[in-house]
Formats: sequence, C-alpha cells, structure tokens
Amino acid sequence: MPPLPPEQQARWTGALPSIVNHAVQFFRRHRATLDGATRQEFVAAGLYAVDEVRKEMAPEALTIPHQWGWSYKRWQVVVRREFARALANDDATEGMRTLREGGEVRGIAPVAHVPALAPAPYHDTRTRPHPGFVVFEGVFNAAEVDELRDARRTARHWESLFNGVEWTPTKRTFERMTKKVKTGKEDFERIVLPPYKAATDWKYNITYSSFRKQATVDDATLEAKVISKLKDLLPAGAVFPPAGNILSMIINDESVPSDVSREPQPMHYDFPPGAATAGHLSVLIALTDHCHLHVADRWGEDRTKTWKVVHIPKGAVLVFASSLPHGGMGSVGIDGCERIHIYVAFNVRPEDVHPKDGEGHQETFFAALERKPRL
Repeated sequence: MPPLPPEQQARWTGALPSIVNHAVQFFRRHRATLDGATRQEFVAAGLYAVDEVRKEMAPEALTIPHQWGWSYKRWQVVVRREFARALANDDATEGMRTLREGGEVRGIAPVAHVPALAPAPYHDTRTRPHPGFVVFEGVFNAAEVDELRDARRTARHWESLFNGVEWTPTKRTFERMTKKVKTGKEDFERIVLPPYKAATDWKYNITYSSFRKQATVDDATLEAKVISKLKDLLPAGAVFPPAGNILSMIINDESVPSDVSREPQPMHYDFPPGAATAGHLSVLIALTDHCHLHVADRWGEDRTKTWKVVHIPKGAVLVFASSLPHGGMGSVGIDGCERIHIYVAFNVRPEDVHPKDGEGHQETFFAALERKPRL
C-alpha cells in the first residue's frame, strides 16, 4: 500500500498524541498492567482510540496509515511507554496528595515526576480539522469528584450566568437592510439578522439564567489537588487566577423544567481577541456524568451554530482553546449538571488571567460580533 499523502500524514501526526492518550485510558480502565497484553487487545485499543478522536474532528480527516498491521510494533512500543509514564505520574501525584493532606498545602517543594505525553495542540491552527479541544477521561476518581461536589456547601458569591442575548439593529442598519427586503418577515430575518453582526451596527441585551448559577470555591486544599491533577494536561508555564479564585463551580438547578434548563448559551469566547490571549485556555471538570458543551466549528463560516455537542463524563477534564466558540448547556436527557470551570493564561500576573470589565466582572465575547475566525 502506498504511503499517505503529505496532507494526511500531517493530520495523522497531529492527532497521534490524542490517539495514544485515548488508548492508554482504554487500557487503564481494563488493566493494571500491560504484561501479557495480546496483539488483539492493542488493535482493539487502537481502533477505539481512533474512533474517539474521529468524534472530536471531522471523520474523514483521519486516515490510519496502512492499517494497524503496518505499524503494530511501533504502536505497541508507544502505548506501553505512555502507559508506564501514566503509572509513574499516579505515584508522583499520590505523593503530592499525601503531603498536601498532611497540612503542607502551600509552599511545598515540587514533586519530581516522569513527563507525560506532550499536551495536545489545543491551538493548532495549521491542521485544519483540529477542533480546538480535547477531553481527558478518568482524571478525577469518584471520591475526588464527591469531594469537589461537597464544596458547593461552602461556595461563595452565587450568581446567575448569562443564558441568552437579544440582537437589535440600529436605526441606520434597519433602514439600509429593509430596502433589500422583498418577501416579508422571512426575508427580513434572513437579511437583517445575518450570522455575524458588526459591533457598531447592532445593539444587544444579555439575558440571565434562572437555573444556571456560578460560585467561587475558596478552598486551598482543593485548589492544590486540582492543579496537581491538571499539570500534565496543560502546557508548561500555565498561570492560574489568584488563590481563592481559581475554582468556579457551575450548577444547573434541577427544579427548573428540563425544556428550559437544557437550553444552551449563545456561542461566545472566554477571552478577548488578539495575540495577547491567543494562547489562553479554559478547563472544565465534570462533576456529574451528563455534562455537555456545545461548540462551533472554529474554521467554519458561521461560528454561531452548534457543530458538535461534546460529552464530558463524570471525572473527565475538557481543555479548550481561546479560539473555540462555545456555550454551556444543561444535561442532555437528564436534569441537572455540575462542573468546575477554570481559566488558564500565560505570561500574565495571576490577577490578570481573565480580563474584567469596568465594574470588575468577567467579560463575555460573543462569536456573533466577530466576522473572522480566531486563528
């Protein structure tokens, strides 16, 4: 069989770290060791991993080179190596956890650990199918998730999150666009309400949710535990907000009717456009098994529409780029949804991780106001 064309080779190379990570997680759910693992098991893990990565990008974007028989030995070596590194990292994390739970929460010496597989290229703007997000399953075990959920009892500053936005054209825009309308209301909405609005020509009013609420979890021990878990999923040099403001808990009120609480937010970005925030990341930790995020195709023409609904299983971590239009949503088919949201920045002071508006609130940047992709 001839080698892959260069473009497909680039896609495969870019996706390989995520494929290997899925395969390692696959084995860890079923095995404590890879001793005695058969060829069939490695093939099954590989096919499962490729399928999971295909769910994260366009299915046609990933071609397996020469099928698994072509690179079986290489595949086995890579997976075994990363499986061993994952076990070593578990040992190191357990050592850090023991120190922190013993009262040494702040100012402890770093615990040496074996480097894990390099973080996925969240900001890959050259490999067109790269979706700008990666889901890491099984990062937090059931006991750790329960500990995070218990923190809602002492969380502070509960407030409603935005749930929608109403767009209104200015008088000038209205008059200019209505001249083009020929067939009534349907044509009016098609022309006057285009997918992208110029900020100077449109007004908008943000509506806030009666069910989607957020609070701050001010717990130094939990902050330390979460950061230690995330260290291998994030690029080096990640800066978190100031202590006491790192973990934001978001819940969906289960008493609100599901036909309302499952409504997603409009597509938005967490950080402003521009080079200063191009490398920043957002992190979601699912505390229930039915958390979802709807995302747009950051390469697409209309970045206000849902492209994929990403499932984040209980205990999993979703990391996504500042270039990804997204919106929080309630559960799909089940009432209630709880998660932790964390902002990560680079080359800034902790207090500047997330920009604030004039009143000191975190800003929202709507995809509908930006004509070009953030790439």
